[in-house]
Formats: sequence, C-alpha cells, structure tokens
Amino acid sequence: KPLDVLPALRYTLANKSFMTYVVPYMLIQFAFVMIMAMVPFQAKYVLNIADEQSTLILGAAFVTVFIALFPWTRYIIKAGSKQAASRAIAIFAIALIPFGLARTFTTGILGGALVGAGLAGLLLLFDTLLIADVIDEDQLHTGQRREGMYFGTNALFIRLAISVQALVMSQVLKASGYDPNLPSQPASIVTGIRSLMTVIPIIALIAAFLVFRMYPLYGDKLVKMKKELESTGKTA
Repeated sequence: KPLDVLPALRYTLANKSFMTYVVPYMLIQFAFVMIMAMVPFQAKYVLNIADEQSTLILGAAFVTVFIALFPWTRYIIKAGSKQAASRAIAIFAIALIPFGLARTFTTGILGGALVGAGLAGLLLLFDTLLIADVIDEDQLHTGQRREGMYFGTNALFIRLAISVQALVMSQVLKASGYDPNLPSQPASIVTGIRSLMTVIPIIALIAAFLVFRMYPLYGDKLVKMKKELESTGKTA
C-alpha cells in the first residue's frame, strides 16, 4: 500500500540523504540558471559582441559537457559519487572566475569551456546517480519505490532556485543602474554583471559544497545498502 501524501512528503523532507542532496542541487541550479541568464548581458555590455557570438559562448560550454562526460564517468567509478560530486562543484565554482571576468570574445569562449568541464560532472551525478541512490535507500526503509515523490519534490526545489535567481538578478541589475528603457546603459552595470556571474554564484556553490559534505551515502555505507537491496530482490 502506498504511503498517504502528507506522511510521504513529511518522510521525504526528513530524509537526511535527500535533503543533503537536494539543497546542494538547488544551489547548483541557482548558479547555473544565473550564468545562463547573464551570458547575453555579458556579451552585450562587457564583451561588446553580437548576440550570435554569445550563442557560441554557450555552445562552447555544452560541447565541453559532452566531451567531459567520458573522463567524469571514469573518475566516478574510481573515486565514488560523493567525492566526484564535490570535485565537480569545486571545478564549476573555480571556472566561473575566468568566465565572469572575461574581457574578449576569445576569453569568453575559453571561460565557457571551463564551465562546461565542471558542469558535465554535476549533470552526470546529480541528475542520475545520486538521486538513484537516495531512492534506493528510501526503498529499504519504506518498502516502496517512490521515484515520483522524490523527483517531484526535487522539481519544487529547482523551481524555488529559479524564482530566487530571477529576484536576485533583477535587484542586482537595478542596483547597478540597469534600465531596459534607456538607449545606453551606465558603466556601473559592468560591476553588477560581473558580480552576478562570479561572486553570487560562487557563494551559492560554496554553500552547496559545505552542505553536500554531510551527504551520507558513500563508501562502506553505500556498498552495504546496495547489497541489502540485492539480497531482498528490490533493486530497480
């Protein structure tokens, strides 16, 4: 018999493994969406390039994502999901420094490629492996396979990240003097754009890194959990 909605939600939010997964992922999504939203502003007001060229900067990031998936897969097998995820968060945060401080189209392309290297690990781990382990652990405790509840709650946290990102972005741009109705913008908006591409997302990623240190499903505990699932015949 499935759990009722309120007890199921309460148990989900009280699950340490899930909360130490979803809060970092929410912060990562906040940083990622912020960067994607700010690239057109960076291209127009900092790099002084055409809109079409900003697409190439984003393209460099996503091409690197596909290239980096293979080495990340090998590293995850060697180091485990938790250590690999921590490294991916760190690489993503460090890559934002040259990306956000880029002054030319070429340095923007290189910065985008560096961001893609860290992003590949995050996509591979948080979208697939980590949440699968959380659901496996929950199955041992509840006797239910509750993917819907976990993916649905995860989506709510991501929506919250997107809403907060939009609020932060609008307020910082406004404080830096940006006005979409002006034919030209004051020089002060460059500082706002750079802070939205470096300082603010890096703070979010540092917080994600620190919270994720408490994630419990790794090492011997993870191995033991998977063996229990196999022995009970409850593997997905």
